[in-house]
Parts: sequence; C-alpha cells; structure tokens
Amino acid sequence: MEINEKLLRQIIEDVLRDMKGSDKPVSFNAPAASTAPQTAAPAGDGFLTEVGEARQSTQQDEVIIAVGPAFGLAQTVNIVGLPHKSILREVIAGIEEEGIKARVIRCFKSSDVAFVAVEGNRLSGSGISIGIQSKGTTVIHQQGLP
Repeated sequence: MEINEKLLRQIIEDVLRDMKGSDKPVSFNAPAASTAPQTAAPAGDGFLTEVGEARQSTQQDEVIIAVGPAFGLAQTVNIVGLPHKSILREVIAGIEEEGIKARVIRCFKSSDVAFVAVEGNRLSGSGISIGIQSKGTTVIHQQGLP
C-alpha cells in the first residue's frame, strides 16, 4: 500500500478530530488508596480499581503496565491535557492487538518512571513492562537490562 500525501492528511485529520471529541471530563471515583505497597488495577469499567497487592506472574503472554502513585488520582491528565484513562486505554489496546494480555499495577515505591518500569518488570511473567508517569513520560523495560 502506497501512502500518499492525501491519505496521510486524511489520517492526521481523523486523529485530530478524535482527540477533540475526547475532551470530556472523566470521573475517577475510586475507593480510598490502600496502604499496600503495590496494587493491581484492571482497566475495566471501574478505572484503576485497586484489587490488592500485585504478585509476580509466570504467564509468558503478559505485559505489565506500571503507573506511578499519582496516576489517575492526584493527577488525571498528562502535560498536554490527555486524560490518563485515555492513555491507558490506548496502551492496553495496542498490547491486546498483538495478542498479549495487559496487567496494570500501581507502584508506590517511587514516582520515577524508570523505577516504576523496573518494578513492573520484576512482576511480569514475560519480562516486559511499560512504566507510565503521571505527566506522560513512558519507559519500556525488558528483563535483563540494568
């Protein structure tokens, strides 16, 4: 398939139109934060619902998405105004598009995106994790890296 200027322009216009339509306020009604060091957070209807302490997995077909302590709670949008809910939804969709499962955890040990990604990697069965900071910085980490 050849990509010409007309097709590229149409794709960009569609993306920009979708971004304008998603500027609706998002409600982050969640139970009070637990004192557990980490919590799993499925991205279903209850956005970032905490279900307990995250455990190490042995599933080879999973990628951990590790978010910082303020993600979706104290901060709800990144530095360009995209809601955290939308960011998480798109990252999960991309992972699932490849036929892999996504698991979301909240890391309370640090808000540094590199440490969050390493902590997610420690719990990932596949050895791959994605760390996302509240302001939008993202790190992909693979097992065996320093």
